[in-house]
Amino acid sequence: MPQMRALIDYLGSCRQYVKYDCYGSMMFGDLDAGWQAWNGVMRHYWGGADGREGYCACGVEDNCADRTRNCNCDKNDEVWREDSGYLTQQNDLPVSTLYFGDTDQYNEMGRHTLGRLECIQ
Repeated sequence: MPQMRALIDYLGSCRQYVKYDCYGSMMFGDLDAGWQAWNGVMRHYWGGADGREGYCACGVEDNCADRTRNCNCDKNDEVWREDSGYLTQQNDLPVSTLYFGDTDQYNEMGRHTLGRLECIQ
């Protein structure tokens, strides 16, 4: 991890893709999901949210499946939905751990994708 942080600090322009496919499973409606930054700090924002806690890209763009929520998955219905985008907050990268909950019922499912750290000079 120290070598990755040194690269991020040196280049200053890195990102990491995250995606959550959900079926009856919430993201941040009840803080059911989150991720741990390289330094152990828990984060509750998703790709494309520009670091806004409790948000996914659709919440920032105001086009979520449920306009009263900040993530598509927070609609929490029995339809496959997706929240995805790039994490770009340099101080939080790279992701060390992903956390998901709200999958304890037979009709609650989720699939996650964590992309590689991408840096450009």
